[in-house]
Amino acid sequence: MIIGVDAGYYATKTSEGIIFPSRITTQESIIGDGCSIMIGGKKYTVGEGEVTVELNKINQELTKVCILYALAKSSDDSEFSIVTGLPVGQYSKQKDALKNMLLSSRFNDVQIGNQKRLILIRDAEIFPQGAGALFSTNIEGEAVLVDIGGRTVDICLFEMVNGKRKLTKYSTILEGTLSLYSKVVHLINSKYETGLKLEDGEKILKSGLEIYGEKQDLSFLKPVIEEHTEAIFKELTLNYPIKTTNVALAGGGAYLLQGIFQKRIPSSRLIPDAQFANANGFRKVGESLWQRF
Repeated sequence: MIIGVDAGYYATKTSEGIIFPSRITTQESIIGDGCSIMIGGKKYTVGEGEVTVELNKINQELTKVCILYALAKSSDDSEFSIVTGLPVGQYSKQKDALKNMLLSSRFNDVQIGNQKRLILIRDAEIFPQGAGALFSTNIEGEAVLVDIGGRTVDICLFEMVNGKRKLTKYSTILEGTLSLYSKVVHLINSKYETGLKLEDGEKILKSGLEIYGEKQDLSFLKPVIEEHTEAIFKELTLNYPIKTTNVALAGGGAYLLQGIFQKRIPSSRLIPDAQFANANGFRKVGESLWQRF
């Protein structure tokens, strides 16, 4: 089976529509074995535990566990040809190491609940995040792709060179949504004496905050959000042709920030199924590499 897996810092997604938090723990799950996996005799609970902010994914136990769990949940197949990605700024230096990590343990005996399975990674390829997202959509011609993830924001410029679209400029900045959630939760905890956690930041920014049943005025967060996004707009304004080129938004953070983007860059548009754009694009890359008919 050819599959795309976007092993993000905040959430892991596959081209089969599977999504779960990129967190693991070896502590027993309080909700049963539905989100646990046994690998090599070691049991992990997936979707629980601490959020990682470690940029380097190579040789991380978290990366391997999340990818194997994603494959197991996506299909009953035992053989997989997988395309996954790295932040575009880390791609050149780390792609070979990540590919070798996946292929060095091709055969994996796993168990989910009472079901034992063999997962074979037959082929693996690594592709730049952001570039993968563009493959998932039908944008034509030149484009600036902004992939807003949990830990990073990947920016890619695609230009037409000799009649073909090529990635000609790229950058990665550490202004993903996890950083914003952390700032928001810190301010709210200080103001209201609450004990909210980092992962609560997403729900607050989407749905607001109630204290003892009363909706709170969160307008004091506006400067923090503006300061956070300003770093992204500065990079775009100084280094990318955003006035004359299509700007496409992808990643889970794109839903949250699309309104701000459209005020600053009116031509910016959200890619369909933006959160799964990389995973879906990775699958198309895999099909072009390995599909025989």
